[in-house]
Amino acid sequence: MSWIKGFNFRATTGFVTDGANETYVLGSDVGGSDYPVTRNGVTFGWASGAVSQSRDRNAGLDRRLAGIQFTLDPDASTFRVDLPAAGDYIIGLASGDAYGAVSAGRIEILDTSTSRLVIDHPSGFTAGVTFRDATDVDLSAANWPGTNARVTLAFATTILNVTIGASGRAGRVAHLYIEQVETGGAQGGAYHQTIARTRGWGRWV
Repeated sequence: MSWIKGFNFRATTGFVTDGANETYVLGSDVGGSDYPVTRNGVTFGWASGAVSQSRDRNAGLDRRLAGIQFTLDPDASTFRVDLPAAGDYIIGLASGDAYGAVSAGRIEILDTSTSRLVIDHPSGFTAGVTFRDATDVDLSAANWPGTNARVTLAFATTILNVTIGASGRAGRVAHLYIEQVETGGAQGGAYHQTIARTRGWGRWV
């Protein structure tokens, strides 16, 4: 079985019920999940610049979109996840706000300090109740659960950092998905393509 972890960002633990292999993340404004927190078999938490603000938004949406954590310009916050090993990981993302339109934003995924993915919109991040996926596609709250796409990123270290905000822009995150890519035998890439489709985790990329 793959190492799969999902992180749902919100303000209170019981606002929605997390799915299998998922856990909640609270913001620093509510005495939240400062690194290191170990839960659901993974160590994680807000690390450097832990100034994240958290909100419970809409429990009627998919659990992964129900809440958010965000920064205010010019603050930035880094969320850390300890990976089980270096290697390739499938990354999923929901960056937006169930409250409404987001005027601007930046989110970056790093291999410790090496940038692996940047989604940066200085003047228009999302419009209405929409969420950007890991391929920088803007999706409605209704469409994101079934059509969000994921990317595969290589990590030379065992530290995955997600920085929200910076570069003069705020940042928002609702959900982060991480899946270790197994190598060799029947558990290789074709296996991951199959489960991504049949479990409704989004398009394979």
